[in-house]
Amino acid sequence: VGDPAFGSAGVTIALTSTAFALHVKELGNSKLGFLGTGLTIAYTAAQLNSDGSLDSSFATDGISRIALSTTGSFSVGIYRPNEKGIVAGRIASDFLIHQVTDAGVTDTSFGTSGSAVVDFWGESDLPRALHLQTDGKLLVVGQADRGANKDFAMARLHTDGSLDATFGTAGKVTLSDPAFPIIDGAAVRQQSDGKIIVGGTVSNEAEDSTGRLLARFTTNGSLDETFGTQGVANPADGIELIASGVLHDFFYSVNDLEIQSDDRIVAGGLGVKLPGGAEFTMSLARFTKDGAIDASFGNSGFLTPSFGGTLEYATNLILDGSTFFVTGLRVPPGEFVGNVIIAKVK
Repeated sequence: VGDPAFGSAGVTIALTSTAFALHVKELGNSKLGFLGTGLTIAYTAAQLNSDGSLDSSFATDGISRIALSTTGSFSVGIYRPNEKGIVAGRIASDFLIHQVTDAGVTDTSFGTSGSAVVDFWGESDLPRALHLQTDGKLLVVGQADRGANKDFAMARLHTDGSLDATFGTAGKVTLSDPAFPIIDGAAVRQQSDGKIIVGGTVSNEAEDSTGRLLARFTTNGSLDETFGTQGVANPADGIELIASGVLHDFFYSVNDLEIQSDDRIVAGGLGVKLPGGAEFTMSLARFTKDGAIDASFGNSGFLTPSFGGTLEYATNLILDGSTFFVTGLRVPPGEFVGNVIIAKVK
């Protein structure tokens, strides 16, 4: 039920020129921060009052629209604890990270004129996920085109937008696998010791095979070989046998991650129910802190709730103690437009 004290019956439509929401956060002043993007290399930073109206004290009537004089698009956003907003996307063929102040103007103390640009192989790169470390350094995760292959890519930036030379090679890390020419990073989190967990998808189009990516890196960007098998939880173990002997759901795409207080890893994404045809389903799984399937979760470590659609998948996880909330998409049978899913898992 919508909150009648917020907008109209719990809904506010205040940003009509913004096509996509990238990130929303409740700020320390009981206001709501919003980062969104349109269809060009421009984005919106906005601030709403607790009743859903635009906060006229922020920027221009509550909205700051920032357009960069280049081509590309934004794909992900996040807020710092000091309420500075960060968005990331692709500029030409590179990672672009742009920061605004808590007043909604470009933060010129970050990068060059508010922007940091990261290139990996000189080809097309796309960031998909951001994570702020407790020391303020920013992890940026996505994909880097390397000609015939597309690699997992990760960069770490200082608070001023410069690459952290103590991380990987000159601040950058890539991951490739001859068995999977395409590796796409989509999620990143940290465990309590600072080790970095990443999730995404691996695929081999020639062999029509796809699997999940779940890997761990040390704090300096080296692949942590104590996790899974040589640092990666084997994509092939996406197919599991359950107690009845029936083939389990194939969980092959990690879209988001959460780390529990005991460092166990919860992953959410897309799977296919087997046997029974091509029913794409929301898939959740939990792993031990070192990358093994946690059989105490759901059905032998997996949970595949069904909402009656022919295509369902998880997009975001929000952890609240031992409970987590899942948002996702559901496309009903015979339709092409999806519905938002919000589920609660204990």
